[in-house]
Amino acid sequence: MEKKNATKKYKVFRDLMLDPFGNYVVPKLIERAKFFGLMKHYDYLVKVFSESTDALKKVKHGRQLM
Repeated sequence: MEKKNATKKYKVFRDLMLDPFGNYVVPKLIERAKFFGLMKHYDYLVKVFSESTDALKKVKHGRQLM
């Protein structure tokens, strides 16, 4: 069950990065996680971001995020 939740969170965050309006939210999420010392969350968000670079390069909004 835990693995299913992790996969769902991964997909939600990745979809948010690829969304035309969500790409404005993602940098703030990462910035706030680091600012408030939520390193577990920060590391996870950075991991998902770095694993999604190929998909991000293919869309205009993703390139803007990179």
